Amino acid sequence: MSEPIPADLSAFAGEIDKLASRGGFNPFALLAGQTAFHSVFIAPFSPSLKDAIARFLADGSGPLADVGKAFQQQGAAPAEAGAQARAMFAAAQGMLVVVQVGDHGPSTIPQLHFGMLDEAFCAHALAACGDQFPAKDALRAALADLRAKTLGGTPWPALIGGPGAGSNLVAYWEELGDALVDGLDQGMGHGGIERLRDLAHWIARALGDCRKKLSEDATLIAVRCHLVADEAAQGQALLAGLLSADADADHLAELVVHLADAAIRQGQGAASGLWLADFVPRFEALFGTCYELRLAAFKLAAAAGAAEPAMLAAAAALLAANRKSARQDLTREPLWRVTVADPGELLDTAAAAALLERSPTFVAKRLEQGTIPTARRIENGNEVVRLPRPALLAWKAVMDAHKLLE
Repeated sequence: MSEPIPADLSAFAGEIDKLASRGGFNPFALLAGQTAFHSVFIAPFSPSLKDAIARFLADGSGPLADVGKAFQQQGAAPAEAGAQARAMFAAAQGMLVVVQVGDHGPSTIPQLHFGMLDEAFCAHALAACGDQFPAKDALRAALADLRAKTLGGTPWPALIGGPGAGSNLVAYWEELGDALVDGLDQGMGHGGIERLRDLAHWIARALGDCRKKLSEDATLIAVRCHLVADEAAQGQALLAGLLSADADADHLAELVVHLADAAIRQGQGAASGLWLADFVPRFEALFGTCYELRLAAFKLAAAAGAAEPAMLAAAAALLAANRKSARQDLTREPLWRVTVADPGELLDTAAAAALLERSPTFVAKRLEQGTIPTARRIENGNEVVRLPRPALLAWKAVMDAHKLLE
């Protein structure tokens, strides 16, 4: 028989918030700025949270490893605290997500949901929003609405309530996605993008799960949210379906650039590079040569640590599209970040200088500029920057072929 779920989750929420400040799982982050209560919804676990919980239940590791300390602070012995934390995560069925919207887009206050919305849980949900939360009455009413929907068997993604929920399910998720994208495009900083990846996942998944044909605008929002959530494969599938003579070429190209950035973050440059190798010719057959897409293809090849022939071909395609811009980008922009899981032999600055027959100062300068292949690794608990030998040789071949270092 599993341990009972503790009635008071406040300390648990605080512990999760501390984990967030150290870069781990972050379901209780509330963005700064003027915001207004928008809505509340019940959602399945996001992939990142599902993985974090699975790791914790399996062996106590991962970003939730310190959660048991919250229960120790309430007086539980270490073994008992660990059992209580495991029981809580095992009992959780999803997330209850309070959404606020302000000048910089939406922010969320997510918390574990255990399948019921009784008075005790609703009281905790209100408390988790803080003493200064200005819309407690509206949230209380929205939670009552959600309770009625859950009792009536309403499924995800229709478990929504609050003043922003409206009566049109697709419109709700589309408008929330539009607010998210708009906030990001305004340059929201302070780590906001990291805090919103789960929300982006829920929006994109909800739009796909509504079982209705989406408008082009809604599909574009779903693509962008998939990319914010680092779900490049799902974004690729939707983007391929949007390619037609009537499409907005500039908007499609912009989304592909976002896709490349997401794939690079995920270390999936090779897979997305193959997809883009098929997409670019079809795009250019409709709209003509596109430098931005060829630049995205080059970045993906570099991120995958592609060998000399592939990098030379990608550089040639870039130069053929716009020689002047390409020569500038290849030597000035940070195109050479290698994120593939196995980048090959890693060199320090001195070894790289010897391989290139250049001075360590030459290599160090380009490291600082981001104009030479780099890979980040953890050594002795610290992140270090190294130069992958295969990518470095490909870089040298491109530089020499086009006399870019003269």
